[in-house]
Formats: sequence, structure tokens, C-alpha cells
Amino acid sequence: MSKSQFDISSLPSKQPSLSTVYGLTRFSGFYFVTGLNARIRSGNRRYWEVIIQDAFDSVAIYTDTIEPILHQLHPFCAIQIECVKRKHQDGYYFLADMISTVKEVPLEYRLVSLIPYSSVIISADLSRLIDIIDTITFPPLQRFIHCVIMQSNIMLPLVRNPASLKYHHNQVGCLLSHSIAVADLISKEFSQGTMEYDIAITAALFHDLGKTQTLSDNISRTAIGSLTDHDALTLELCAEPLAQLSQNHPHVANQLRHAWTCASPNARYGFTAQTRVAKQLQIADNLNAC
Repeated sequence: MSKSQFDISSLPSKQPSLSTVYGLTRFSGFYFVTGLNARIRSGNRRYWEVIIQDAFDSVAIYTDTIEPILHQLHPFCAIQIECVKRKHQDGYYFLADMISTVKEVPLEYRLVSLIPYSSVIISADLSRLIDIIDTITFPPLQRFIHCVIMQSNIMLPLVRNPASLKYHHNQVGCLLSHSIAVADLISKEFSQGTMEYDIAITAALFHDLGKTQTLSDNISRTAIGSLTDHDALTLELCAEPLAQLSQNHPHVANQLRHAWTCASPNARYGFTAQTRVAKQLQIADNLNAC
């Protein structure tokens, strides 16, 4: 189907996938900037081409009113926009009625499909991540995953950092690869469609989440990484979404807390793994770290 053949009446105009906006007369939402180009029109007047991107497509939008926020724009920053489609000669373009920067995508709009595909070092991993999240059937856990990943201090490090500096997966982008691989391994031990499966996948995806803060994509330790082990940061990074999950599903939240903090075999301190999810997570992690 070509971009001009979408059924406009069936498409949402609020937070649509960028692959569908060509069939809309206007749209709004939160997206990430991947390009910014100055243009000159007749009369020597300047306007701007802003490239926005999600996991599926890039779209150029145009504006002449962003000078007040130019200093806030940088690669992969989040913006909120409202756009209208305008005709130009034989084609169309999108004019931004409103454009502003945001520090965080609001909770209700956080979706992993908003990750700009050009930010991901190993491109195939983004579709793998989306696919494995889709296998989770418990909506609160899906929302939990989206809300955690789309935090501004997590999204880019998760898709760009290494999983280690000297050992396994020690190249840029491999933190996400390792997380997905562990999720794939643990998925074989549980029946899809069960709560235990959903908890296991979630635990696997975030078992090394602290490395988004302790390592960097220039293959070095961060300031906090030289003082704190990554395992100590996982609960902190998940704090707000985990607290929300705990309100209605404390048993689910507690299983995740246990899986991320229980001691590995032969460790001197900490609770031993008591749940099947926690035990299988340790096995899957070790298998993929070889």
C-alpha cells in the first residue's frame, strides 16, 4: 500500500505511527528529532526543516517559529508537535502549527515504537524488542516496560551502550542485544500467555538496566559507574513505574524486585533465588554471557 492510499477515517490523528501520517490531514504527538536544516525561501526569509522519527519512518515537518527553542534542540531530543498537511505543487508537506521541546514523553504516550530507528546501533534489535514485548499478554506489564524504557535517561543508553567493557557483548549496542537474547532464552522455559512468562520476559529485559547509567557508548565507565555496581541501580531506574505497578499488582512487582536483587549462586550476601523466574533468569544470563 502506498503512503497515499491509507484510509484516513481509520487512522488516529493523535500520536500516530509516522508510517501512517501521509494519509492524514493533520496529526499531533510526541516524537524525536533526528535532523534540523535551515532553508531560505523567496524574500531571503529563513525557515526550518525538522526531521522527526520513530521506529518505522522519518517525516520532515516545516516551521519558521522555532528560533526561541533552537538552543534546546539536539539529536534525539523529544518534542511535542501539531502539524497540518499542506499542498505544494504536485505534492504535500507538513507545516507545524505548534512545536515545543519536552524533557519527558508523558506516561500515557510512552511506547517503545517511538524509539527513533537511527538511534539504535544494531538496527534489527529494535524490531526484536518490539516483537518480544508484544508476546506479553498482561497489559500492566506491557505498560511497565514502555514506561521504563522511554524515560529520557534510559532510552538512548539502552540501545547504544555495551553490556560490558572487557567481557561479553563489549561493543556499542550490545546491551540491548544481550537483554533480548536473555529474554529469548528464558521464554523457552515458560508457557506464553501465562503470568509467569510475562514476568520472566520483563525481568530478563531489565536485568542489566543499571548499565544504562554505569557504562557509556564510548566504551568507558561513567562517574557513577566508577562508584556503584549496575545491579544497585535497577530498582531506582524502575522506581516510578514499579510503584504504579505495585498499587494494583504487588505480587507481580515483588517478583520483579526479587528477580533483580537476589544473590547469584555462591554469593556471600543476599537472598537466594526463591522463584522459578529468578532461577531461570540467572541461568539464561550466564548462558548468554559465555
